[in-house]
Amino acid sequence: MNQKELKRLNRVELLELLIAERKRNNALEEEIRRLRDQLSSREICKEQAGTLAEAAVRINKVFEAADAAAEQYMENIRGLNHKAKENAASLLEQTRRQCEDMTAQAKKEAAEILEAANYRI
Repeated sequence: MNQKELKRLNRVELLELLIAERKRNNALEEEIRRLRDQLSSREICKEQAGTLAEAAVRINKVFEAADAAAEQYMENIRGLNHKAKENAASLLEQTRRQCEDMTAQAKKEAAEILEAANYRI
């Protein structure tokens, strides 16, 4: 409405127009409040999504560190297992030599005892 049309309206019509504009204003203010709430809610969701993404990155880093630690542990176990096998092989060889030496010594002593027994007879 332009100025001329407003001047032609009587007091009741102006009041009705004012009430209608006030209702429209209230509706727009309510719409603004509702939209602000939605925006705030979306920002919270966005922040939470960011927080969740950050948490996922941190968890991935923890898992990567755990994987690295587990791999290092397994490497250490493999190394210890290899050393244990080497030590076992070495001990087995030493024991075999000792058995051979003891067998040779026993045969020698047995031969000496038999020779001494034959000498006495």
